[in-house]
Amino acid sequence: MVTKQFRITNIECHSCVGLSTDVLKDLPGVKDVQIDQKTGMASLTAEREIPWADIHKALEEVGKTSEEIVNT
Repeated sequence: MVTKQFRITNIECHSCVGLSTDVLKDLPGVKDVQIDQKTGMASLTAEREIPWADIHKALEEVGKTSEEIVNT
């Protein structure tokens, strides 16, 4: 399993969390998505590496902006 962490910068309500969670869970291989409504921090767990571009594009399609968190 692979986990990616990122921030959704315009999460404003419970519906935003639900919409974002649904669109991310539709990506092939995604098993779990957790989003903190207060901070916009998100964690996606998948069976395989999900390219950042795919995550960003999926969120963009539902009007959400996001930024990748790069662990150093």
